[in-house]
Amino acid sequence: LVLHALYKVNRASFLSQVVCLEANKRATVMNALRDYVSDLNERLKGFVRKGTAALDQGSSEASAVPAAPQAELYNFVPPLPTTQTMPTASNSNLQGYVTIPGLLSASKSERADDRMNALAHIVQLAKPSKSSGENWIRIHSQVLSIVLGSLKDPETHVQLRAVETLRGMLKFKTSHMLTMLDVVLHNLLECLKSSASEMCNALGNALDMMVSVFPASRFMRALLPILQTSKGIALQYALNLSTKTVARMASGTLLDALPDIMPPIIIAMNSGRPELRKESVFCFVAVYLAVGE
Repeated sequence: LVLHALYKVNRASFLSQVVCLEANKRATVMNALRDYVSDLNERLKGFVRKGTAALDQGSSEASAVPAAPQAELYNFVPPLPTTQTMPTASNSNLQGYVTIPGLLSASKSERADDRMNALAHIVQLAKPSKSSGENWIRIHSQVLSIVLGSLKDPETHVQLRAVETLRGMLKFKTSHMLTMLDVVLHNLLECLKSSASEMCNALGNALDMMVSVFPASRFMRALLPILQTSKGIALQYALNLSTKTVARMASGTLLDALPDIMPPIIIAMNSGRPELRKESVFCFVAVYLAVGE
């Protein structure tokens, strides 16, 4: 009943979120709504192909949301390139518009070029403009979902493009990214566990950028659960990030946080893995330099 109510209140927004779900979760939602919206599967396919215009054709249900704001939302994204050339500042064709569902569809295409182009357009979309601020608020979660999903793309060059796209979002949409800091940090550290060396380097650069653009105390709060629960390479990077973050924290703030920060550092100092012991010692030294004895 709750899902059906959400669907009726804002059909376009509901379907756009369903499109972003993993296949098994999407199937669960579809099954739950089967008795309430018999043609939901067809509506979802039409939504991805044509955007919200396809939803209202032949509909027998009255929407509670005016059509104009939805049209504004789904007409915000620049068109996907029709060639295989990646858009740059000099060759991007940003004339006209496509829908958010179209961008989602391109990001899930079997063609790596389509997935690359979708990510390149997100970078262009994130750049400051007179009309992008209010619209970005509406689509931020959907766009971020595309980028984070692309970090696990089967093609390494698409993964690397996803990291560059994420860096662009960190640069141009810092305040929006701050609201999703914990999610982004968790996803990046998880990707490190199964990535090749080139991808690990790119992820490491993105993590370093997060340290520099976000408030140190807020970033440290996001790191604490990871320090307390992670192992292996994720813990190694978390310790490295902690060292860099501690150096940027005010001494008084850091002093108050020591009861939470020090236990996982001390545990890591006794680890059987030399790389963890090394990173924990660096972090311990950074804390000492910041607050003294």
